[in-house]
Amino acid sequence: GRMERACIWTADAVLSPSRFMARKISGWLEGEVPEVTTIPYPWPGLAETVSIDPGEERRIVAPGRIELRKGVEPLLEACENLWREGETFALEMVGGDVHTPLKGGSLLEFLQKRYGHRVDSGQLVFTGPIPHMKCLEHMRKATAVVIPSLWENFPNTCIEAMSLGKVVVASES
Repeated sequence: GRMERACIWTADAVLSPSRFMARKISGWLEGEVPEVTTIPYPWPGLAETVSIDPGEERRIVAPGRIELRKGVEPLLEACENLWREGETFALEMVGGDVHTPLKGGSLLEFLQKRYGHRVDSGQLVFTGPIPHMKCLEHMRKATAVVIPSLWENFPNTCIEAMSLGKVVVASES
């Protein structure tokens, strides 16, 4: 983080898309903190363009590529534990596959083999990549949206889900 701190200290201005991120930056820096200007992203009111829906009962949507850094493995392990304990919900994973040498190729194929019994039962659904507006529709119909990323900055999917009035469960990152 030394290079990042040096870049922030020598910058003409420090901008953040949210007050939360501005506070995080200020807390991360050591010593006197430069002023951080918040300029929110220019989001059109999604709640105005897509009607808010209370969601299908017990359907959770996880938008994002099927890749390790998106936290798909810890999410599926947690869901598997809940399903074993008798919880009844469906997890819909919306996004494309990524080649992962650590898993021998396709991460999606690896997960489909590991959790095939959940796919067969309808508890786990992999939609593959879909157009953005269709993804918003999937999120609109969900009970909640989960963003389990291990490394993330300020995910648009989180902002979109909140704009749709959804409960968002996200990793600390």
